[in-house]
Amino acid sequence: MAVFPLYRRGATALALTGALVAGCATPGAVDTVTAQGRIAQGVECPLLLTDDGTTYALTSAAPVPEPGTPVRVRGHLAEVSICQQGSGTIQVSSIARL
Repeated sequence: MAVFPLYRRGATALALTGALVAGCATPGAVDTVTAQGRIAQGVECPLLLTDDGTTYALTSAAPVPEPGTPVRVRGHLAEVSICQQGSGTIQVSSIARL
């Protein structure tokens, strides 16, 4: 995993890991999300447009279906994300076509 130093002071260095930069949830995150809607194209990340009008950015190691596909998404809310849209970013654990 890549480490990106932010600053150095004496022997102490503050750094971000590639996982954090990529928008991964913090280990031990408890904000589990299950939402359904349609996939849409986002600026940096794919989006989920939910049935109640909420928009989430999605990060996933697995392929995300084509825009317009109805899906149910399960995952955790990411605390940090590179995605530039949505009410939050879901670190996807599963996507099921509806």
